Amino acid sequence: MTAGEGAASFRPRAEARVPRAPNPLWALMVRLSPRQGWATFVMIVFTLLVVGQSVSSANWVETPGLFATLLLAAFTGLVLAKIRLHAVLLHPVGILLGALLVVLLTSTLMEDQPGTGEFNELWDRLKVWYDAAANGGISTDLLPFTMGVLGISWIIAYISSWYIFRSDNVWVAVVVLGTAILTVLSFLPKSFAYWFFVFTFFAMVLVVRMSVVQVHEVWRRAGRIFDASASWRTLHAT
Repeated sequence: MTAGEGAASFRPRAEARVPRAPNPLWALMVRLSPRQGWATFVMIVFTLLVVGQSVSSANWVETPGLFATLLLAAFTGLVLAKIRLHAVLLHPVGILLGALLVVLLTSTLMEDQPGTGEFNELWDRLKVWYDAAANGGISTDLLPFTMGVLGISWIIAYISSWYIFRSDNVWVAVVVLGTAILTVLSFLPKSFAYWFFVFTFFAMVLVVRMSVVQVHEVWRRAGRIFDASASWRTLHAT
């Protein structure tokens, strides 16, 4: 045995590297992240905001919290879509949350009402409007239309998000939102038509993004693993 070999035989072995435990917060974020990626959620939100902006530009009635309604509805659709229960059990939850938010936002239009006075006045005005409509009367109160706009905004945002994150179906969102913005623009001057082209751009990006998601799903089934940041790294492809 040479001196070099003897020294090598007494050289301490390097300790095995222990894998570092994942950060609990990061692990929770990965678990809660949608399979389609947060980039998909950002794109559906931008598409919804374009539709919301077209409604806001129409200035038909006051719509307090319109953009917050669209954002929360999209997030609610995402969260409920990840719960592995039948849709019959989940949709009532989404509708109830939307109804509560619409009532809360509409009640902010009631001024100088202490305590629960806002909700009492809201109920009274809705009752008066219904009585007038049911008996062939005339009512100039626009409050029910505010609730209608906010309610429809919640429904279309919720449905769009639900189908994307539940079944990878982007066409329901495109058709529903496209119908909504065309309906709004049909009552506006032609100078507002540019909103449809802005919507078309984001809708096309969303469709292409979902095509990338479907390719990733095929690769995932083949054994390839994607981390939470994969959707952002492939955003350039979209």
